[in-house]
Amino acid sequence: MTNHRPIRLFVDAHVFDGPYQGTRSFIGGLYRELAGREGIELYLAARDTAALKEHFGERDGVHFVPLRSRSSYRRLLLEIPALLRRHRIDFAHFQYIAPPLKRCRYIVTTHDVLFCDLPGAYTMGYRLLKRWLYGRTARRADILTTVSAHARGAMERHLRVPRERVHLLPNGVAPHFYGGAPKGEAARYIREKYGLECFVLLVSRFEPRKNHALLLRLFFGSGLHRQGYRLVLIGSPTLPVPELDELLGRLSPSEQEALHHLPWVPPEDLPYFYKAAELFLYPSKGEGFGIPPLEAAAARTPVLCSNALALGDFDFFGPDHLDPADERAFATRFQQLLQAPTPESELQRRAALVQARYCWKRSADTLHQLILAHHQNLPA
Repeated sequence: MTNHRPIRLFVDAHVFDGPYQGTRSFIGGLYRELAGREGIELYLAARDTAALKEHFGERDGVHFVPLRSRSSYRRLLLEIPALLRRHRIDFAHFQYIAPPLKRCRYIVTTHDVLFCDLPGAYTMGYRLLKRWLYGRTARRADILTTVSAHARGAMERHLRVPRERVHLLPNGVAPHFYGGAPKGEAARYIREKYGLECFVLLVSRFEPRKNHALLLRLFFGSGLHRQGYRLVLIGSPTLPVPELDELLGRLSPSEQEALHHLPWVPPEDLPYFYKAAELFLYPSKGEGFGIPPLEAAAARTPVLCSNALALGDFDFFGPDHLDPADERAFATRFQQLLQAPTPESELQRRAALVQARYCWKRSADTLHQLILAHHQNLPA
């Protein structure tokens, strides 16, 4: 039987209420492509509906639903089920964990199971709870997705979810990271607005697995601050990192002067930072995906990237794709890239590959088709 009214699709977008993270990029990129499509009525929910409106814009068929609860338990147990009933929602999309009470068909995206991939970084209680919650939610999902081939395999191994049940919706890179201002113009913009030039860049939240400590050891251990280089870290602290705190506490005054931490920059400035950087480093010990090195590659900036876990998919980085556990190899390549930067022809090749492989429209098309296929079996 065919439904004639639009499909009502609810998205739990509470991640827009907090600091920037990968799931926010995922929801933002995916639903900017799906918003306004014929036959889809989109309901985006967060406490900060102003942030949603700023990101998605106001258009026909897109509704911004205010959430009241600050508690994730209350949101999932009470508030969202009530909203699904009130708006007669057909599909609801959640990240990792969905409400136990099903009011419609659930789409669930499990971005990673890093607590299984990197057990030493998490407590036993955390691992047991997350494994149970993620596994239960995945098994109850009507449409189950993830963002990388590595994550799909990890879900099969650790959550006992059959691989064929998990659909791939890779993250994309926003169009404004490609092209744009030339490097010289970007460098001038960053120098005039932020007082920064000749810098090495990392864009990442602060967590132990993000491996900022390695970057500090490489940068200051090689004496780059004495050669006029600066180290720029963009991202907010989300978990304590004792190793990093210890290193920061031992920095000399001249080293402290060379280190610049920006917890947040306006989204429109981020492409300028990528383009102006001499080198972008991403030494993470493991990711479920890893968008920043792709954004840097799209901006045609030299990148030295970890190959751990899902980052192993980024094979186009070639010799600049290394195991961060091999600190000596990482340090050697770091120095080589500063002395002999990646040729422009190679940077253009990488940008083209990123654009071809990681496209929000393609992922949105995949999700749209999955929804349409499941919708055929819904009662009118």
